[in-house]
Amino acid sequence: MKTIAKYSLIAVVAAMLATSCTTDKLMDWEGGENIYFTHLLMPGSHMRAQDLIDLRFFFMPASVDEMRVGLSVTTTGELTNYDREIAFRVSSYVVVDGVSTGTGLVEGVNYDIERAVIRAGRVEDTVWVRIFRTEDLEEEGRVGFLDVTLLPNHHFNTDLKETRDAANLPFHTVLTRWMQISNTIVRPQFWGNDFFGPFSTEKFRVIGLANPQMPLAFLDGEIWNNVQLVNNPLVLNPWFLAIGHATQYWLDAWHSDPNNTPFTEINAEGETVLMSMGPSIIGN
Repeated sequence: MKTIAKYSLIAVVAAMLATSCTTDKLMDWEGGENIYFTHLLMPGSHMRAQDLIDLRFFFMPASVDEMRVGLSVTTTGELTNYDREIAFRVSSYVVVDGVSTGTGLVEGVNYDIERAVIRAGRVEDTVWVRIFRTEDLEEEGRVGFLDVTLLPNHHFNTDLKETRDAANLPFHTVLTRWMQISNTIVRPQFWGNDFFGPFSTEKFRVIGLANPQMPLAFLDGEIWNNVQLVNNPLVLNPWFLAIGHATQYWLDAWHSDPNNTPFTEINAEGETVLMSMGPSIIGN
């Protein structure tokens, strides 16, 4: 039986985390008949939802073979007593080691998008995208990108191209959502060089070995992507320190046994050295 991870657009703000959001949307009578991806604000701040949704199967349990992601869509104009179909365009490409391959993701193999409508009597609804865990994205450094762009049709215009929030931050698109899809280890969103040192997939595995009770998603923002934690280093530091110290202790024990193959990394000077944690851990 397939196991599916289901996410609402809250996942966009919290990188698939349980963080509630409030909507900052136009009233239903303003702006004519338009459609746009709902503009979300993180509670207690002026930070916007990301336009890019980062989907990493590596951090999910092995039993999860697809993710169902909901993209919240809002309309302006008057309510109707009939369903109105949502039009959109899908494009994709694949990147390997930072270079585009010129190929894209395949509908029905890598992803599927369900037929979407604004249901009768509503001004807000959801475009559901299913993303599948596939072998072609298991190659190291291989990442797929899927773009979903709203289009005008006989129900809606797309004149609301961009918006600014109260903090007067840079333009934010309201017509396109980008999804980054990977099934291999990639640098976690909240990796701190000060605590963990240079990132490498091998070091990430070592942290997992040294902290076997810690979910891998822990380093991917599963706990950190909360506005109070992100903006409060006094809250963050003890946890990063605990992970870093446990990992350094594990590395010290590993390297003390001459029968073990040492773990190495490249330091800032380009030299190959024994793997260690960052300066906040080892006191440099």
